[in-house]
Amino acid sequence: MVAAPGTLPEINPDRCVHGLFASATCEACATACPRRALHVSDEGLGLLEENCDGCGLCEPACPQAAISVIAAPELRDTGAGLALFIGCDVTNTGPGCADRIGLRTLAEAWRKDVRQLIIAEAPCTTCPRRGAKTLEENFKTLNALLASRGSPPMRLRRLEPREWHAAFENSRLPASGLSRRQLFRRVTKPAQYRPVEDPAHVFLPDAGDRRLYATVPVIAAEACIACGACVRVCPHEALLDTETSYSVRPERCVGCGLCVDACASNAVVIKTMTSSPPDLPLTNNKCPACGAPFRQPTGQTRNTHLCTICEQTNHTRKLFQVLEGPDNDTSDR
Repeated sequence: MVAAPGTLPEINPDRCVHGLFASATCEACATACPRRALHVSDEGLGLLEENCDGCGLCEPACPQAAISVIAAPELRDTGAGLALFIGCDVTNTGPGCADRIGLRTLAEAWRKDVRQLIIAEAPCTTCPRRGAKTLEENFKTLNALLASRGSPPMRLRRLEPREWHAAFENSRLPASGLSRRQLFRRVTKPAQYRPVEDPAHVFLPDAGDRRLYATVPVIAAEACIACGACVRVCPHEALLDTETSYSVRPERCVGCGLCVDACASNAVVIKTMTSSPPDLPLTNNKCPACGAPFRQPTGQTRNTHLCTICEQTNHTRKLFQVLEGPDNDTSDR
């Protein structure tokens, strides 16, 4: 099966990590593709069009939202509230695969007051397209994130294809205008609820004492050399250098992994479904070998008093290499 016209992946090179950082190791889209249509090489990300069947599984897998295949399902008014109708081309209830609906799409639907997913039953367990991360897994992740914020959950309803079509036909497009209640709700939502325009982020209310985040960069204090590479390479400013500490802003993290790729000391990892870590305090020092100022995590027990450069190049040993030994006496020459 070959992709129908207009359903081939469109890749935005300005967003793809391989266009942002030459040493990026992300292969999320290629891993998610069941037909090996996407591949990563030294030249970057490539697409074998003849292998693609337009399933759309690469789209939610991309942490940078650099891939677009199929437009998100329409929101429908069921009379009992807004719902997202999700199907697949196997059951003739929608384009591509149902697992093309990722966490970002679900979070966006929830912010638009959708509280129900209506999914057409399909033979997913035996389908060769079975996604690396299923719609149901993303649905459970969304509800776990919402629960940590004290927010109402999304509900999931499965229907046989015939029932799904009947329910869809009995629904309607939402009214274009906002009701007075919706308008009041929109105006009174806190500022954290109104996201900036960035399609890569998963935006949810930033409330709750023990709120969780889908992806969080965590820096190991003992391994960190305070070079700042992770901060500089992050395209979303999820890591912040305050001069006195490294601070994590998990609401901005998309899990692209560039901070992990850039870290020379393997001090950064991306954790999932966790809370925000505390700031990593930094202490200013001066290298006794070269005199350069440098920083290191406060309280770090790493056995060194040298800056990163002198420590890695063994400054003292290099110095002795330029001295003439007794067998190389050139005084009579």
